[in-house]
Amino acid sequence: MPNITALQVLISSAARSPGTYYSNGIKVAACHALSFYEKVSAKSGSPTLDTVIQTSPNNVDWSDVNSFTQKTAAGFDSEHMAMETFGSYVRVKSTVGGTGSMTFQIELEKKENYD
Repeated sequence: MPNITALQVLISSAARSPGTYYSNGIKVAACHALSFYEKVSAKSGSPTLDTVIQTSPNNVDWSDVNSFTQKTAAGFDSEHMAMETFGSYVRVKSTVGGTGSMTFQIELEKKENYD
């Protein structure tokens, strides 16, 4: 069974003011591993960034399953999930708090098996 790896941008890089931002739901039923990457490239003022990884059986009902460490400065972080952890779909929910803005991007690396 060949192993296919694909990198997908969930939330593209942009300066975001305080608020909550969601990626689209991504079908991951054929995956055996997922890696999420959060890159904060800049900030203005005193913002915070909280990102939660969510999973769903139907792309409608979402549950939090993992999270990144809160960011208050530029930096890089990653979270890895084994196949037992996620459902049929995943997405991320990012909340910018505080004052000012945060420039960030979130990517998903999917490892899929195909016959």
